[in-house]
Amino acid sequence: MGLLLLLAFPLLTIAQPVAWYLAYGLNSETTDEMTLLGCFRGTYGRFALSLFTCEGFTGEKFADLPVDASVCVVELGDANAALSLITERADAKVLWGGKNEIILTGRDDNSYPDLSCGSRSDYFGAALNVIRVPLHPIVPQRPLPPLDIQAPDVRIAEFISRVNPDSLKYWVERLSDGFFSRNSYAASAQDAVNWVQSEFEGFGFRTTQQTFQAGMCNNVIAEKEGFNRPNDVLIIGAHLDSRAGTSTNNSTRAPGADDNGSGSAMVLELAKIISETNFQMEHTIRLCLWCGEEQGLRGSDFYAAGLSADPKRIVGYVNGDMLGWNCQGKGNPSTLAFMTGSANLAWSTECKQITREYLTTQTVGDTSACCSDQQSFHKYGYPAIGGFECTGNGVAYPYYHSVNDTANYLDYDQVSRFSQALMACFLTRAIPAGPM
Repeated sequence: MGLLLLLAFPLLTIAQPVAWYLAYGLNSETTDEMTLLGCFRGTYGRFALSLFTCEGFTGEKFADLPVDASVCVVELGDANAALSLITERADAKVLWGGKNEIILTGRDDNSYPDLSCGSRSDYFGAALNVIRVPLHPIVPQRPLPPLDIQAPDVRIAEFISRVNPDSLKYWVERLSDGFFSRNSYAASAQDAVNWVQSEFEGFGFRTTQQTFQAGMCNNVIAEKEGFNRPNDVLIIGAHLDSRAGTSTNNSTRAPGADDNGSGSAMVLELAKIISETNFQMEHTIRLCLWCGEEQGLRGSDFYAAGLSADPKRIVGYVNGDMLGWNCQGKGNPSTLAFMTGSANLAWSTECKQITREYLTTQTVGDTSACCSDQQSFHKYGYPAIGGFECTGNGVAYPYYHSVNDTANYLDYDQVSRFSQALMACFLTRAIPAGPM
């Protein structure tokens, strides 16, 4: 049973949701319905905290807040420690503090519209999850089209058989050892971006860099046009940036082997195999590596927000984040976990079955750990899924966000299997064009 909280906030007139929904191409009937019934920030936390901002909502509200107020939810493991820490922050105030969650907003919404929630490591182990609440209403999800091919497909099976643990290890080591830090504010992070772009171009992809915030490294987008359905687009990606310590620390070594050299390696390996085999897809595919993830999904959010102006249809997005730490011990069977928060659960279910078809001994499960770049696409209404290394509700990796997140701790057989699974899910939707 969900926990329902009621605070006395003044009722605010909210006109912005209507205009925001109209910007996403919804007709007037749908807009009216979503304004009345769906214009809330969402439901968060283990006990289903509801942060409603719906003017017409008839039930009890947690809080009536301006639609541009910055809000985040901190799920607690130790309430006293978290509360003590948060009350010392100059940029945040506690809207509500309880046994299981804390709700934060900017101390002055005019001065701090972009409150940084931080991550679990910023709360000295007190937080289980830190969830940034979207500033706008949740977009209704675009439906997944019906599957045109069924697993197993011999072309996809042949493709993923070429995924090589040694090649994945090379990518991880090149990213973690070749650049001092991939913190989004570090100059060496942009060096990594430039190197990745050159790799994509060498594999025959048309590439661009996308600047989204001054002082941060750029996103990298690599595209290959579809054979028969070039106006339908499948996207696969991972965040390239890393961190050690605070998210703004650009002077400390931040190798980021698992977080997220492992996910970036999956994307680079996919590009390499496509190049080696001249593999063609029916749909246009985009391979993306993001910056700004560690500062609040900024790079992928900027990109996903701009997709409404893309003349092509975005079918969906597949994300890989932290695929290398074996939670059962290196060399032991491990479970590929799919994100349950801010993800398309129908597609996750489909992907689990696809994984079973191609990797018959690979177990699959779920994780409520938060957050990664699939959240950005889900937020704007695009079907999105995310793969992760451990089931449960958090990160188990002992070297998370530290100078010790180095390549020697990873299980590359696991990175290979998890990459094969996510590639198979991606290729099933992108649809092979002709034989391998």
